[in-house]
Amino acid sequence: SLMQPPSLNEEQAKLNSALTEVIGENFRLHYPSTGGTNSAFIFYDLDDDGEEEAITFYSVNDDNIRINILEKNGENWVSIYEAAGASGEVEDVRFIETAEDEHCLAVKWDQEVGVYRFENQRLETLYSAPCDGMSIVDINDDGYDDIMTFSGGYIGRYSAALLFHSEEGLTATDSVNISTPYSGIMMSQKGLLLEGKPAYFVDSEIYEGIYLTEVFTVKDGRLRRETLANYLPKEAKEDNEAGSVIVISKYGKRGIYARNTAVCCADIDDDGIIEMPVEYREEAATSDNTDIFFIDYIKCGETKEESHSVCFGFAGKDRETESQRD
Repeated sequence: SLMQPPSLNEEQAKLNSALTEVIGENFRLHYPSTGGTNSAFIFYDLDDDGEEEAITFYSVNDDNIRINILEKNGENWVSIYEAAGASGEVEDVRFIETAEDEHCLAVKWDQEVGVYRFENQRLETLYSAPCDGMSIVDINDDGYDDIMTFSGGYIGRYSAALLFHSEEGLTATDSVNISTPYSGIMMSQKGLLLEGKPAYFVDSEIYEGIYLTEVFTVKDGRLRRETLANYLPKEAKEDNEAGSVIVISKYGKRGIYARNTAVCCADIDDDGIIEMPVEYREEAATSDNTDIFFIDYIKCGETKEESHSVCFGFAGKDRETESQRD
């Protein structure tokens, strides 16, 4: 049988009726396609008055999507505000705390992100920019939500920027170049560098079979992007140039540090500090002299410190796991 849209419960039916009174019957509700919200009506106390409002997205005659906000009046709902949204579909909806007692609505549209504040029964746009994907993370440990945005997928120049809380309010950093589109990200997580500095770790496949870790930190209101090139000690780089064990793969003119193994950062010893994978190469005693690649996880910061090693051996095109140890 054909799939049908979810049926409306009693409360949603009242909301649907309130919308019909304002915009007529010829409208289509839109559901966020990703994230944890899968309802056409999303409930949240936008203005901190102790009562939840209902937020919904709709279109009329397949025009651009609009946002409508409704509030409870007795047993029924009434529409109190509506505004134009953006082109394309709604992908994700998040509620974030950007300052003390200030909650915002972050919407990932098809090709952009919008951040809105509901105040005095009006929806104010705080930020809008092209965006392929977003992540909500308190990257600088100030207790407020930050938004990492990733863009450039449509033009092939990939970048990241950060929206964070400052004395001036919600502030956007300058963008930094990154090595992959948002679709290439395998895993992202917040953790600590060796000195206890908070950071955001992103593991991606930058080319087919080539993987990279990028580390994002904030200093003096600026977003910084770093890779293993910024953390490995000088002698390790010199040893590699002499043909020693550390594999520091270089692709393109920027000399980014990558690996051939699809493994991600991890807190190996549960101390809050994220270990980053470094790839090693050893010659194998095989008939075709195939190299075997090993992964060591290391703590990174201003100095390099070896952590518990977790080693994977890969030989040949299939790269079957041959060994693993603590």
